[in-house]
Formats: sequence, C-alpha cells, structure tokens
Amino acid sequence: MTGEGPFGHPGRPDLCARTWPEAIRWIVDALLDDAVRYSMVLPLPSEVVRERLHAAAAGLGAGTTPVRVHLDLSDANVVVDLQRSTPQVTEFNHHERAFRGDPAADLVPPALLGDVAEDADLLAG
Repeated sequence: MTGEGPFGHPGRPDLCARTWPEAIRWIVDALLDDAVRYSMVLPLPSEVVRERLHAAAAGLGAGTTPVRVHLDLSDANVVVDLQRSTPQVTEFNHHERAFRGDPAADLVPPALLGDVAEDADLLAG
C-alpha cells in the first residue's frame, strides 16, 4: 500500500500529517502524553525525549511517499508459503502497530536485535 492517504495512523486523523516528520512528531507526542497520563517510567523524562525528537525531526524528511509500515517484521510475524514453486509472503501478523510512514522505519525493530548491515536477506527485501 503505497501513497494511500497521509502519513500517520489510519483512522486517527489527529495522528496524520502531510509530511513524515510532522506525523512522527504527533505520534511520539501522543505516546509520551500517554506515558505521563499512565505514570509510566521512561529511561528519560518525557520532555527530554520530546525536545530531542522535535530537534531531530527535520532529519526524518527522506520519506516523501507514505507506505504501509508494519513495525514488527520478526520471523514470527511474516507468513511465507513454502509450498509454491517460488516461496511467497502471504500474510503479516500483528498489524495493529502498522502506520503510513517512511519504509525505513521497518528497519528499526530488527536493528534492536542486531546489526542489520550484516543481514543481506533483510536488506535485499
């Protein structure tokens, strides 16, 4: 799904924007507001995270066409049909985290578990 609608969360107009930097600021602001509301303990105070994100948001401007980003592309969440002559991805599980954004965001979760630069298959995909 490429280019359908604005950047951000479908169904949540308050978390959508014309640009990726603006949408991600609104999404993270909403998360930080929830963290404060529910007394969550964060590694840094929410205002520090907010200030750092807003200062760095301009660097997120590479994405110009919103695409569906899954944000949890682990082995357990990608279903591949191996019975076909050429294996084919047929399904993605746990899509509730999905949003329209910069496709590079899908590299963040795998990067938390290791160096994606060493995963040729991931980078080729």
